[in-house]
Amino acid sequence: LGNIFGAVIGQIIFESSNNMNLLFYVSWTFVSLALCMFLFSSQDQKRNPQGNMMNTLLYSGWNSMVTEVSQFYTDKQTRLWSLWWIVGYSGFTIWVNHFQSLFYEMSPKTSFGYLEVLLEVFFAFGCMVPLLSSPYVMKKIFHNRYLREGNLEILNSSELVADISEYSSSYIPLRYENAGRLIAITSILFGGLCFMLITQNHMALAFSLIGLMAATFSMQSTYATAALAVQQNHARYSLLFGLNNTMALALAFFLQKCVAILQGQQYIYFVIVGLLNLILGVMLL
Repeated sequence: LGNIFGAVIGQIIFESSNNMNLLFYVSWTFVSLALCMFLFSSQDQKRNPQGNMMNTLLYSGWNSMVTEVSQFYTDKQTRLWSLWWIVGYSGFTIWVNHFQSLFYEMSPKTSFGYLEVLLEVFFAFGCMVPLLSSPYVMKKIFHNRYLREGNLEILNSSELVADISEYSSSYIPLRYENAGRLIAITSILFGGLCFMLITQNHMALAFSLIGLMAATFSMQSTYATAALAVQQNHARYSLLFGLNNTMALALAFFLQKCVAILQGQQYIYFVIVGLLNLILGVMLL
């Protein structure tokens, strides 16, 4: 919602005044307000922290830290989804940073703020696909509990959100025993969309392809997040996401740096992302 609101406000300011300084100060104001809200927010500690990798390294030593990290990847399902995470998230970082530059070359007068709003809709739809495609989850939530009890008012409460989170994280990954096939098919689809995109000169078709890429990625990441959380019994499993993100961002930085050094054009980034996904998909077929 914040991204949507910011995109609309930015587009309105740009269209009405074309004042880049005003855009900067508006952005600066919102960031400052967020910082103030953080500084004056409640500091009550809800639970004891689990610690972090730096504390483990400083107080328990290098060997202890390596042992703890290696425990994350002992499960085959975790290694499989982590492999997608590194490739998929690095590709996401690349294409989401460069698609507007590619679009600008096609149509410089496009209202990119409004396109950003539509792109967020595609992201949201992709996140909902795993839940909506699971008849077990929908039956468990809406029939076995709410409809049976006849308490339809509760559908608007936060309790519904909690139930969706609980059931989706528990059952969505179990619907696909062969996670490798799921990753392979969606990665090949994503790679094909990348190569279709760079052949387009029509703005509407190009944005439709970007929207499908966004929905595919958000669907994959939803499955991956739930699968990794369910597979891990470690009390600090959240560190797994940090480790995977670090490796993904390192790969994205290396690839973008190579393109920048070689002075490649914008479409080269999408060729790289497409190749990464196609290679991963073919490997897992």
